[in-house]
Amino acid sequence: MIEVDARVDCDGSEIAPLDEERLARELRAAVDAGITSAAVLLMHAYAYPELEAKIAERAREAGFAYVARSSEVASELGFLARGETAVADAYLTPLLQRHVEALRDALPEATLHFMQSSGGLTRPENFRGPGALLSGPAGGVIGTAHVAAEVGLRRAIGFDMGGTSTDVSLVVDGEAERAFESVVAGIRVRAPMLHIHTVAAGGGSLCRFDGTRASVGPESAGADPGPLCYGRGGAGGGRARELALTDVNLWLDRIPDDRLPFPLQREPVAEAFERLERELAAAGHTLDADAIAAGFVEIANDAMAQAIQEVSVRRGVDPRDFALVGFGGAGGQHVCAVARKLGIRTVLLHPQAGLLSAFGIGVADLTWDRQQDAGRVALESGRAPEAVSGVLDALEAAGRRELADEAGPGAEAVRTERFLDLRYRGTETALTLVQP
Repeated sequence: MIEVDARVDCDGSEIAPLDEERLARELRAAVDAGITSAAVLLMHAYAYPELEAKIAERAREAGFAYVARSSEVASELGFLARGETAVADAYLTPLLQRHVEALRDALPEATLHFMQSSGGLTRPENFRGPGALLSGPAGGVIGTAHVAAEVGLRRAIGFDMGGTSTDVSLVVDGEAERAFESVVAGIRVRAPMLHIHTVAAGGGSLCRFDGTRASVGPESAGADPGPLCYGRGGAGGGRARELALTDVNLWLDRIPDDRLPFPLQREPVAEAFERLERELAAAGHTLDADAIAAGFVEIANDAMAQAIQEVSVRRGVDPRDFALVGFGGAGGQHVCAVARKLGIRTVLLHPQAGLLSAFGIGVADLTWDRQQDAGRVALESGRAPEAVSGVLDALEAAGRRELADEAGPGAEAVRTERFLDLRYRGTETALTLVQP
């Protein structure tokens, strides 16, 4: 980390000047040490970004391939959250850019758009790390809203069970709730994200007995070696020797193995259950393989039901008033049992359930998101004061121009959503524009 004495106060007045010679030496030393990406964070830069911009320019001159400015990626009050967002951007965006370039090379005639955590598509040059953290699950939320609306369901809970985790979300009147500051893997990120709760229960979740209690997850067999029934370990002494939830469902005849593109192997699953029977017997529990398997399924269902309660009951919403939309590779195996646990009476399984996240990306809107600090102002009878309205008007104009440029003919249909109730937090405001 490189520290600078340069600083401005809350009014933008210079307190300490920037020592550019010292900064240049330290930046070159960092580049010589092999560091290629940098994040720049200064006090009060959300309102007065000029000094950050100068340091960023010096970093590029020193040889940094990518420089993230906190005032650019999160132009809002909040020093630590702004800094953590900038670090996430500096770490992730160069990786995403390489992926984007590889796709452009492979698909030279294609028009590319990328899904963001906010549930909207963006053009490649705007696709950045902080906005991409939950892009896959966000596609599932959009897919949930779309298929629920098709059959006239106004309230739906998305239940996306994949290989390593289950993602749940709430949709009301076709809209999913957004969060504008989230903690992802312990990092605070200032970026619009759909509100999604994740629990480590999926088809690859390992089913274990530690001598005292049985558990499902959070560890996963992953794609390689995968569950025992995939035949990539276990019986032959390979890496996979523990049961996964998929193995348990196969044992209980909940998976029609003749519908898969490769044969599933029951022998390593049987051997794993024999080992578990012996371990349980040694601990004083006499259970056969079927009972053990049923217990693991019950544990997984409880974990997923609790995840749904996180986005519903604990936020004052009764899940019994919602339809449960099951999707993902493993969702159909558990959605009915989870619905029974919660008293949900309607379950929707769409024909595209196995790839609903990709389907959601396909039907998502092109969106534009920006944040800008509006100064220290007070609400007037619940309405935005004139100063805030001016900021919103400027953001709206910028968003309309960019969406019109991207959308081409029909851009006059741009719909504006100002979300003042959600995004106006006393000192800042933000705007989302959507091209339907």
